[in-house]
Amino acid sequence: MDVKELLRSVLDGEEYSLSLQVLPIECYSQMLKELGATEGEFETNGWSVDFWQYYEYKGNRFSLAGSLYYGDYNFRKVE
Repeated sequence: MDVKELLRSVLDGEEYSLSLQVLPIECYSQMLKELGATEGEFETNGWSVDFWQYYEYKGNRFSLAGSLYYGDYNFRKVE
């Protein structure tokens, strides 16, 4: 399964969250836009540049989060 299909599985509720490989955030944003998600706020903090990029899809909120220093990217539905 490719990355875009994995993202779709979370958007459609088949999966609750995913661990993702480190790619430029813009790559994930582009894939999510192609799937119909709209981009929301972007937050960062700390020296490790932890980040949270939020998206809206069919009335639900999702986040792409991780660290620009450590990696550990994940995509999940926000409750």
